[in-house]
Amino acid sequence: MQTNVSRRDVLSAIAALGIGTATFHRALATTATAQPKAEGITPEMVKNAEWIAGITLTEDERKTLAARLSFYSQNIDALRKLEIGYDIAPAMHFNPVPGESAAKNARGTVVPTKLKDPVARPEIDTDLAFLPLAQLAELVRTKKVSSTELAKLSLSRLKKYDPVLLCAVTITEELALKQAAEADKEIAAGKYRGPLHGIPWVAKDLIERCAPVCSVRS
Repeated sequence: MQTNVSRRDVLSAIAALGIGTATFHRALATTATAQPKAEGITPEMVKNAEWIAGITLTEDERKTLAARLSFYSQNIDALRKLEIGYDIAPAMHFNPVPGESAAKNARGTVVPTKLKDPVARPEIDTDLAFLPLAQLAELVRTKKVSSTELAKLSLSRLKKYDPVLLCAVTITEELALKQAAEADKEIAAGKYRGPLHGIPWVAKDLIERCAPVCSVRS
């Protein structure tokens, strides 16, 4: 049986099996983690979770579920013990058209959205912060707003609101301003790379090796 059961292990395992409701998942996870770790996940724990969630399984179903949950938990625990260096790329490949082979030609270019009317810089910074990306990118492209200005605006709003919202894990102020200055130099030299060039961004804390203005909680 699993000897290192955590609540996350149990929830992950149940989700993988697609069994029961969210209430049942939480009840079983709480029951399993409250027991001595050496005991693992037992049919009795499954039965207790059934009562809380208002569902009923047969004894065979309880035994099968307990065994499968233990198996999944052991796999999860084994994966967490693997040493994976930062030089190893993620084991995934995104294909936007499943079933079709990946394109073999060179990467294309992103063409900015053509706007009907010229974009004017808002007089109020709050309005600037909430502009749609297409308009914000046009302001940067036409040099009506600099990347450094946007970075400073984003950082100031993070410092103002994060103490209340608690949304930021790490604010990379120095790096953000450095990269914004580099973007401004490139744009000034005519090396505009596309709609996202010079635009501040944030990343969820599950993304590694990135350089955003900040990282935010999942």
